[in-house]
Amino acid sequence: MHFDGLYSPRPQAGLALMYDVERVEISRGPQGTLFGRNSTAGSINVISARPNFDQQEGKIEVEVGKYAQQALKGWFNLPVNDNLAMHASFLKETADTWYNQTPDLFDLAWDTDGDGTTTGAYDIAADDIPNVDQRRNREVSDGDAYGSVDRSGARLGMRFEPTNDISLDLIADYFQDNSPGGLSLKDCEKAEGTFFACEQDQWDVSVNVPGDMDMTMLGLRSVLTWDINEDVVFDGRVGYSQQKRSQVHDALAVYADSDHPAYGIMRTWYSDDAAPTGCTGGGGAMVECPNLVNNLPLLESLGYGDVAMQPFSDLSLSTNYSDYRSVVSELQLKSQSDSKLQWITGVFYMKEDNEIRFDVEDPFCCGGILPLAQSFVQPERLVESLAGLCSLITRSMRISMLQQATDIPTTPKKRLEAETMLLLATVSQILVYTTQTIPFGWSPRHA
Repeated sequence: MHFDGLYSPRPQAGLALMYDVERVEISRGPQGTLFGRNSTAGSINVISARPNFDQQEGKIEVEVGKYAQQALKGWFNLPVNDNLAMHASFLKETADTWYNQTPDLFDLAWDTDGDGTTTGAYDIAADDIPNVDQRRNREVSDGDAYGSVDRSGARLGMRFEPTNDISLDLIADYFQDNSPGGLSLKDCEKAEGTFFACEQDQWDVSVNVPGDMDMTMLGLRSVLTWDINEDVVFDGRVGYSQQKRSQVHDALAVYADSDHPAYGIMRTWYSDDAAPTGCTGGGGAMVECPNLVNNLPLLESLGYGDVAMQPFSDLSLSTNYSDYRSVVSELQLKSQSDSKLQWITGVFYMKEDNEIRFDVEDPFCCGGILPLAQSFVQPERLVESLAGLCSLITRSMRISMLQQATDIPTTPKKRLEAETMLLLATVSQILVYTTQTIPFGWSPRHA
């Protein structure tokens, strides 16, 4: 993804630019050195609205929708003089959630032997004490629940044209997102009539880790265009961006019970020689089968009456911190004449420093109802790339390529000529130099 012609190592930065947009350019399919980084399927180039010298003008947009959705957007263009113009824009949007979110106070009542009571030797009776982690649990309003929106942004652009041949654009934007994020839920419509059928509404969620996110993005970009003469133009782009993010997320916000679990590991009792293949244990002890509950054939082979499920899990995911800082520069020298021969040459440079810590907590993990805590730590990492490009193509080749899109050669000679022309028309792009340094560290922490 590119913004104002500059590659963005973090596609999330698209959130910061998807307002007051002049146009969006899409290149389908793999790209070469030009727009080529991370563009296996294509490239998207978002061009923000630029200052103009035409007139002083502005616009305010107000948007109101369902779930208390409110959005305010605006921009203002100011020609300061004949050589300098300014353009400012902003965005503020809030909305309530569409989830029916309630605090998770799940109190486990587990009938492991299937006799309809929780008085068996290995049963667990409800005791009015929540079994899920309550450290972060709290009541939240619809405006702070998962699915709600709270984000804002601002952008300031300046265009300086000291002569008719030189244009300099400077762009600064800031974006803040405090939306708590969304949830991954079971599809109740597809689960209807199955062992995993929902017993609650599709949008009912039970949460003991309310969402919390703080994401900040800052971008600075400059675009210099210089018409050296009637045939040659210089295009220089330099950009700096920083993205910081911290987030807490409830990864299993669903209602669950021992009859219709949403997740878990199968466990059941067997005599010495009755344990099915793939299960461990025996001797009258509880046997653990390392299969997820969506393995319906195994469930049917065991028989529902003999099966107990781990009826709940309590997974939470946290981005303790993340910090991405990048500098991207691209310099191009290209033709703009009516000559049959067109060309472009240039150099691309990118440097990114990034670091992140990602935490995983599950007090009732992995079918064994054992506490698990892991921390994935990536210390400061440097990624640096340098590349050069050179492309040559003739006007006749372009015309031939367009004709091939509509005219299919019918004779072998014409087909050979067309294939040869397309081969010659393929843009030659030369990768001069590329380097990348990635020190990486990971450390698990088990509780």
